[in-house]
Amino acid sequence: MKATPVDSLDSKSTLNTIYHKVRREVNGSSELNTYGYVLLTENKLEQADFVFKLNRYLFPYTSNVRDSYGEILMERAKYEASREQYLEALRLAPELESAISKLAELNEILKTQKDSKT
Repeated sequence: MKATPVDSLDSKSTLNTIYHKVRREVNGSSELNTYGYVLLTENKLEQADFVFKLNRYLFPYTSNVRDSYGEILMERAKYEASREQYLEALRLAPELESAISKLAELNEILKTQKDSKT
């Protein structure tokens, strides 16, 4: 697959169009997951979010994909959405330690936020 930087995609590109192009070229969820983490370590959060989200659409029944998407959502302070992804990861793989620990961390964050509003 010819590499196209995520940040070079124009804003009119739709997830559906990209889905069909990428689905033909990607061999598995780990390729996109790795690329998402590369972007994350480069602090390209918006692009990493896009890649993890795309991976979730391509491989919706992969617990690691849900776990990774939950991680970027948590990094971007989208705590409720992150929590949903971790719960889905645990539904798919109940013993997934990373999701268990991140969910506990998220629950503390959400509790703190709730307590500070009251």
